[in-house]
Amino acid sequence: MENELAILIGSVAGAVLSLFFKYVPGINVKWDQLKSETKQMFMGLALVLTAAAMYGVACIPAAPEVLVVVSCGGKGLTQVAFALFGALTSNQGVDRITPNAKAVLAARGQ
Repeated sequence: MENELAILIGSVAGAVLSLFFKYVPGINVKWDQLKSETKQMFMGLALVLTAAAMYGVACIPAAPEVLVVVSCGGKGLTQVAFALFGALTSNQGVDRITPNAKAVLAARGQ
């Protein structure tokens, strides 16, 4: 059950992050002006840090149980790897299938 929950949380985090930068006014226009490589690097780094935080919280003895979605140890690293894959996949999938906001299209002159 823990593995599925970790994947689900990772997937939701990836999708929410993509939607945030695509639709939040002001941020979306600036985000669209960045090079593709810059956006990919930022998203990848943000999701890796999120996955690392999931594992880090699991290894804190005093962490509230509600925050612990993976185990601390070798099994937890596997769970984090699956969660990261789900996050990266959903992040890029959502980015590809969602239309651009009107403000972004206007900034592009479309």
